[in-house]
Amino acid sequence: EGHQVTIDHVLLSGLVHTKPAVVQQQILVHPEDPLDQAALLQTQRNLYNLALFNEVNTAVQNPRGNAPEKNVLVQLTEAKRWDVTYGFGFEAQTGTPSLGPGLKQGQTAAQNGKAGVSPRVALDVSRINFRGTQQSLTLHTTFGLLERVATLTFNNPQFLGKPYLTAAVSGGYSNVQNITTFQASTLQGDFRVTEKYKKADTFIYDFLYRRVS
Repeated sequence: EGHQVTIDHVLLSGLVHTKPAVVQQQILVHPEDPLDQAALLQTQRNLYNLALFNEVNTAVQNPRGNAPEKNVLVQLTEAKRWDVTYGFGFEAQTGTPSLGPGLKQGQTAAQNGKAGVSPRVALDVSRINFRGTQQSLTLHTTFGLLERVATLTFNNPQFLGKPYLTAAVSGGYSNVQNITTFQASTLQGDFRVTEKYKKADTFIYDFLYRRVS
């Protein structure tokens, strides 16, 4: 009911590092279109789903006025691009396997080392909004006498520009010693593509290279 109101301009503010093209793809209201509150609400949801913004505010300029054309305001607050998590402490492994066939009293099935305590330091660094897009980088590291791990992961939520494709590339090195069973160093690389098919199905294509010593 009432007279029709059209959109004059869509005014976007608050972008610092994010590329405007990334945001424009999620905006469902455009100049000269009829003013649609449902499309404006869905635009706000789409922008939040990018996981790049702490706050998304959408509004119609002069909402109670009688002007046949009105501006739409979209104000964004970008989230922090860097996140660092760290911790330190110690870990201990104790006990030996029970006696098995072929073992005499006093012997154990241990293959490496002996029970002990190790200091441990963990550091995780993540970067979102990589190159002004949804792409992200994550570095996971752990260092101690029993375990040393370093893994870097690159995630692209819109692989080849397709919203239903997500690609992830990861690689790293780990050197793990389980006192009573084994010791191994692993060099690993992984390339994975996830495809959302319709609404209920997901296909995962994965190539993994692993070299264990």
